[in-house]
Amino acid sequence: MKHAWLLPITILVCFAVTPAVAQTVVKAGLLTCKMQAPVGSQRHMRCRFEHDDHGPPHIYSGTVNGSGFEAGTRRDSMGWVVFAPTTSLPRGSLRGSYVRAGGDSPVELGNGAKLIGVSQRRISLQPITSERQVALEIGRLELR
Repeated sequence: MKHAWLLPITILVCFAVTPAVAQTVVKAGLLTCKMQAPVGSQRHMRCRFEHDDHGPPHIYSGTVNGSGFEAGTRRDSMGWVVFAPTTSLPRGSLRGSYVRAGGDSPVELGNGAKLIGVSQRRISLQPITSERQVALEIGRLELR
C-alpha cells in the first residue's frame, strides 16, 4: 500500500504521452451537381454521388449560397471529390451543411479550398475545377 499512488500516476502519464491516432481519410467518390437558375445569391441543385467502390449512386437535392451566381453566369454543373474515412458510405451520408475548411470566408472555386461538413466533420469536399470555369465564392453548401 506504500506505493498505491504510483498506479494512477502511471496511467495518467501513459495517456499523456500516447500520440493521438490520426484519422485515415480516403477518396470516397465524386459528387456532381446540376444547377438550376439562380435566385439571388442562391442556386438549387440536383446531385449524384458516385462511389469509388462501385456501390449504387446516391441522389441528393441541395442549395449553394455565394457570389458569382448572377443571371447570365453560365455554370450548369459543379463537382467535388469526396473524402471520408471509408469508400463505403451508407446512403444519406453526405446530407448536411458544408462550409469552408479553416475559416469563415467563402470558398472560391479554382483556388483548391475545400468544404468540410458542419455536422459530419469526417467528410470533406474538394472542388473539381478547370481553366474554363468562372470564379464562384461559396459561402455554404446544403445537401438533403
